[in-house]
Amino acid sequence: GAQGVVEAAIASDAADLARVQSEAGVENPWDATVWERALASGYAAWVLRSSGGDVAGYALAAPVVGREAVIATIAVAPAHRCRGAGEALARLAIRELHGVGAGRVTARIDVESDGGLALARKLGFRQTLVGTRYRRPADEEEVRRRRESKRGHAIKFGGWR
Repeated sequence: GAQGVVEAAIASDAADLARVQSEAGVENPWDATVWERALASGYAAWVLRSSGGDVAGYALAAPVVGREAVIATIAVAPAHRCRGAGEALARLAIRELHGVGAGRVTARIDVESDGGLALARKLGFRQTLVGTRYRRPADEEEVRRRRESKRGHAIKFGGWR
């Protein structure tokens, strides 16, 4: 399982949340000030504290509207991945959101995140909206780097043109 303790984030975690978000490669990471404002304005976050007390990952949820909740992001620092951290964060977020009245939880998952997609299926999420929203970096160089990093990873089955 996850190495550490999963608990609610507090305002003093803002700098660590910004650091993990950046280390995890989340697009458009927030700085500590934005994190502080988000936590003060109804966003909920939970952190995985490593055995040394450092924030190693987090889950972020938008404010619950009616009975609908949205987990916007789950991010884990690279050094702490593949040890159950994302699952522990997701399970706590779902439990806490249900506890404040959410009847349904939606998770936003990057289609390029194989781990995120696998975790969502494991936790019982079903794919709902496909191809309704597309996003890409505005920087052409970043697009080129992403394409280059994906080379050699695709499996092509015969017959497609």
